[in-house]
Amino acid sequence: MMNIVFRVDAAPHMGGGHLSRCLTLANGLKKKGFTSLFILRNHPNCPSHQVTHAGHSLVLLPFQNENTVDVNSYSSWVGASWDFDAEQTLKAMTEQFDHDVDWLIVDHYGLDACWEEYFLSKGIKVGVIDDLVNRTHSSLFLLDQTCGRVEEEYKGLVSPGTMLFVGESYCLLRDEFFQLRNSAISRRKQLKTVRKLLINFGSTDPTGHTLKALKGLKRYAVETDVEVLIVVGSACPFIDEIKEASESLAYKVKLYIDSTSMAELIKDSDLAIGAAGVSTWERCFLGLPTLLVKTAENQTDVVQRVIRSGAAIGYFEDLECENSLLLALKNIEKDYSNVSESALNMDIGGGLDKVITLITEDM
Repeated sequence: MMNIVFRVDAAPHMGGGHLSRCLTLANGLKKKGFTSLFILRNHPNCPSHQVTHAGHSLVLLPFQNENTVDVNSYSSWVGASWDFDAEQTLKAMTEQFDHDVDWLIVDHYGLDACWEEYFLSKGIKVGVIDDLVNRTHSSLFLLDQTCGRVEEEYKGLVSPGTMLFVGESYCLLRDEFFQLRNSAISRRKQLKTVRKLLINFGSTDPTGHTLKALKGLKRYAVETDVEVLIVVGSACPFIDEIKEASESLAYKVKLYIDSTSMAELIKDSDLAIGAAGVSTWERCFLGLPTLLVKTAENQTDVVQRVIRSGAAIGYFEDLECENSLLLALKNIEKDYSNVSESALNMDIGGGLDKVITLITEDM
């Protein structure tokens, strides 16, 4: 039996994208006979149930209240010093598996080459998933699915000989997106009137952008009689306010909490308003024109690259301003075919197989 360990975290302040892409990779490896162990720090409202629901093993590292988390300091996201975290991770790995770990894959903004070298020195193969290009790494491979990313950008940040998987061609998409792509393309080409608008600012939406969009959408939704689909996770700190708002708005709303049918919802929607996270590539792959909103500074690069590709339209105005949002949505309606086609033409979809091939062939 082949063993993979993922060290990743998820919580409202850091979002759920890191966990989501690791789960996609783990699910693909499971089909090849790998057993995956996920090691997460037990942050408040950590969506660890997603791991066990997907059929993978889970170890939660204890969260100490004295470890204050600063959303602007990635090192604090670890919940411990890097060396203590490494020791805890190694202990969890050795207790879980009777024999060697074949790969350790880390997806964490707060960990870098120091943490990775700790495991390499013990003969454990390390792979990295990242998208910031802001620190050094020491690993056998690095995956960065950012649109337009090129290997040159990691010059001086990775070890010599590191296999780089960079750019949107290495996006990690779940099987259901491939299954629905053709029907999504047909829907985009046949669209005559926008009937469904999707709102999704990630699973946790820690900045409350969903509520702002719901306020700003009033004029557009009422005038066009569009149905608004809200997708959010139960760990969102504004979940109660979103529930209350969805029951009192003057337009049609459907609320989906912890949805397991994201691909279906994207396929069935005609427009979207969303953040620049993992779901960006999911929307692009299914050709859904999107008003892309930057909700955190670390999204600046992704937002700019996707907008330049023509696969989405940037929205930088006040989300609560009804007139601004109306104008932006009307404009994207006018350019619907071009935006959808640009999104569909992005080189997305083969990444998962390529990464799995490297991992399995290196055994």
